[in-house]
Amino acid sequence: MPFELNNTTQSMRLCDNIKERMWEGVSQASEKSVFMRVTGPFIAIASALLSLAERVASVGEAIIKGLANIFGSPFPNKCNAFKGLEQIFIKLPWLALNLVIFPVEIGIRALITSVCMLVIPKGYSKNRKIFYQERLEKLERKAEESV
Repeated sequence: MPFELNNTTQSMRLCDNIKERMWEGVSQASEKSVFMRVTGPFIAIASALLSLAERVASVGEAIIKGLANIFGSPFPNKCNAFKGLEQIFIKLPWLALNLVIFPVEIGIRALITSVCMLVIPKGYSKNRKIFYQERLEKLERKAEESV
């Protein structure tokens, strides 16, 4: 994945790729073992930490790429000042707001993951894997459109 200044979804794509592989492993393990039911809280914590890393990295990515686009605008073949302003004044506040409400969201998601892994580990892990595959495909398409 090359460093692309006009695309602020690279951190999300990286974390979704990791989550998709994590849920693939959980799905395979839940096929073989009934003990996967008790791992729900640990899987929820791992997923929460990945989500936190994704959110923090997204804020940093918007700042770095926005400033690079603004200050690098004398090089129009690589940088775009308007894109930088959009990243700083539109994308960054949205990402910061998401980071503020994140604790509530992650608490709810962790509870859902723990309960679902206890009750239906095979189905839930397969559905999460599919969710992250589809989300990754959407982010890839969005990245291609922004270039």
